Amino acid sequence: MLLHGLLSTTREFGLISLPLQSRGIELIVPDIKGYTEANRRRFNRWENWVDAACDAIREQVGVGRPFVLGGLCTGSMLAAAVAARGEFNVRSLVMMAPTFGYDGWGRGRWWGWRKLGYVLGFDRWVHVPETAPYGIKNEKIRRWVERDMESRSSSSAGPSTLPLWAINQSEQLMRHIEKQLPTLKVPTTIMSSTEDEICSIGIVRDAFNTLPGDANRLVVLENSYHMITMDNDRQLVTAELLKCAGKTERTALEAVESIASGASHSPAGILMVASGHTGTHP
Repeated sequence: MLLHGLLSTTREFGLISLPLQSRGIELIVPDIKGYTEANRRRFNRWENWVDAACDAIREQVGVGRPFVLGGLCTGSMLAAAVAARGEFNVRSLVMMAPTFGYDGWGRGRWWGWRKLGYVLGFDRWVHVPETAPYGIKNEKIRRWVERDMESRSSSSAGPSTLPLWAINQSEQLMRHIEKQLPTLKVPTTIMSSTEDEICSIGIVRDAFNTLPGDANRLVVLENSYHMITMDNDRQLVTAELLKCAGKTERTALEAVESIASGASHSPAGILMVASGHTGTHP
């Protein structure tokens, strides 16, 4: 089960869903009430996002069934919060481009003023537009995303604007996860890029080093920005997810080779992720 980024859509996993399913993975990417393509004018607390994610897991996976739980960006923080509750049989946790802090090179000039908005309550009315590079280093895919953003409020790489209150809640979720990591008992794989414009690799390394045990892995990517499920390293991300799901190294390598040698398609046709209920494409 994979959880998408902040108030975004399941389409963030569109470029990796078919390769995963073709290797026998039952992929579940749920809609999360109040979080997936949410009404961005309606305030919602991070605790409600976690509760809604738990509801989706109870409905689509169950409590006793073992599964791999992952997420992208803020979705990885949601996944960690769910795993930390200990309610579900999470075999392993995968945090892709986790936002342990907003210190990346892509911050706008307004960033230093955001906490004033939090304190004064302006965060309920202020919306922050997404701007280039949209978390994507690959220029071809970035152009597709730009066209997507022009035609609708949410693109395959996320919403065209984010309310300041949602950024505020995501920072509160970060602080919660920082406290949970040292006691997290689930084997955890963290994937992050050295060029992530949202969260620096330094903060990610620091967070990783607080994890207990020796069954955790930090996978450092070198050729992507923040949206690693869509960018240049997506084949490596796919291979790592296959490993976490128990596939052999050879199977994971074959997945990378077959994807790399395949034809290039427009996301207009393939950025549609698997059904959250059945794990199959419509």
